Amino acid sequence: MGTLDHFLGNKKVDYIKMDIEGYECKALLGSKTLIKKNPKLKIVVCTYHNQEDEQAIRDLFNDYYMENSMGYMLFLWD
Repeated sequence: MGTLDHFLGNKKVDYIKMDIEGYECKALLGSKTLIKKNPKLKIVVCTYHNQEDEQAIRDLFNDYYMENSMGYMLFLWD
């Protein structure tokens, strides 16, 4: 199965950055074991692809500390 839990197994992970075109929730669902095994893990997730993603991610991980950015985006190629 192609999840982060599967690919990374028991490896120590400190940081994950996700901007995967609306598949962030699915990727996070496949990372629950990884997240539990790495208590100092920091995750940066883009939630602008789908309107409901921010709330869905908050619902999935409501036991964890979360904060939002100010909503700025930098477009280097426009």
